[in-house]
Amino acid sequence: HPLGQTEARIIKIDDGALPAWSEDLVLPPGAVGEVGEVGEVGEICVRGPIVSPRYHQSPQADALHKIPAPGGAWHRTGDLGWLDQAGRLWFCGRKSQRVLTAEGPRFTVQWEGVFNAHPDVYRSALVGVGPAGAPKEPVVCIEARAGLDAAARRALPQALAALASEHHLTPPPRAFLLHRGFPVDVRHNAKIHRE
Repeated sequence: HPLGQTEARIIKIDDGALPAWSEDLVLPPGAVGEVGEVGEVGEICVRGPIVSPRYHQSPQADALHKIPAPGGAWHRTGDLGWLDQAGRLWFCGRKSQRVLTAEGPRFTVQWEGVFNAHPDVYRSALVGVGPAGAPKEPVVCIEARAGLDAAARRALPQALAALASEHHLTPPPRAFLLHRGFPVDVRHNAKIHRE
């Protein structure tokens, strides 16, 4: 749940600036308690006393991340998710890292959570491959757990494909690619540089 006096709303995904707040931007909440049910994924927006009203000397950043509104600007976080009818916020990944496929967008955290649950996976990263400006093919890069033997490494993509077929959020990707070690943000050793 949003904390304290912080309000959260989910708006339709838009990569451009939004010059004014409108309730028409807001997506309705999703179902509560349904296994596998999700609401429509959109961009998480917040406002409240702890949310910065503007960027320091950066009108360009303000235009992309702040939506003027009566009662205070809404901050576009760049994160994607949905709210359920109980007011819980479900995080689905970064807007800039969603994979735009011919079948629709794919969201990193939704996919990666499925594959990260496999005991032989240390972490995974959904990425899109294909020519610039064209729909992408989803590919999942896998960093296997330390000490996994060669036979288990070779068997891992097939096991993950079977796992993908069990979840409606993860139709089988084009490929699973084993990776020795993901490039990550040095401050956290967690934020994967999917780009």
